[in-house]
Amino acid sequence: MSDSEAVSPAMDGRTVSVNAIKRQKLGVRKDEGRANRNSMRSMVLFNEAFSQLLDEKPLGEINVTMISRRADLARNTFYAHYASTDELLREFVGEAVTVVQGDFEELSPVINPAIPETFVRALFDKVEEHREILRSHVFVKNVNNRRRLTAIVRYSVVPTLTRMLSSVDPGNEACVEQYLDFVAALTIELVNDYLNDVFAIEGMDFSDRVSLMYRAAYRVYLEPRQWGADHAKVGAAGGSELP
Repeated sequence: MSDSEAVSPAMDGRTVSVNAIKRQKLGVRKDEGRANRNSMRSMVLFNEAFSQLLDEKPLGEINVTMISRRADLARNTFYAHYASTDELLREFVGEAVTVVQGDFEELSPVINPAIPETFVRALFDKVEEHREILRSHVFVKNVNNRRRLTAIVRYSVVPTLTRMLSSVDPGNEACVEQYLDFVAALTIELVNDYLNDVFAIEGMDFSDRVSLMYRAAYRVYLEPRQWGADHAKVGAAGGSELP
């Protein structure tokens, strides 16, 4: 008997081919891999179906049967992945929240309300980069659904920005909250219009025009309270980074 056909004693005294054991284990791994691929495919289909329905129907009317039919999958397949439509919603929006939070963390060095031009250009570069997920997971066609989805993203991201800007001038947290409340609403509307190609202006001209809005918000909410006065001077001298 060759080495490749060596045997291993079984617990009951029988002999079992080592190769047979290997083949069995390999078969199990292949089955597991196939199951994982099928599971991922099902989740993608459920997400695509949910996104389509969010464009078409109020969120409160969307149910498991609708999602399953649109995905062309069985209801029990849905429940194999999600406990409810609420769980699907959390995971669905959570994908977009993760992307947006990552973008703002990356952009944090250039966030300076007094000198917003660099941040605005970088922000809309990120919007363009993530156009697909923003459009399908947040900025859906149904107005009420879009308001709910953008609110989830907004309240997930704004606290981080509040802490970031408040750290520049710890005594002015209240004005930072007012500023960000306004700017968040402004940004949501601008991003929605950008994704829907509302603007006739492009490139640098677009960034400059949008920057004027952010600079105006700074002058209304932060400048009168002398928020980060030293930081604003640094920005005016040519810098833009938060300390």
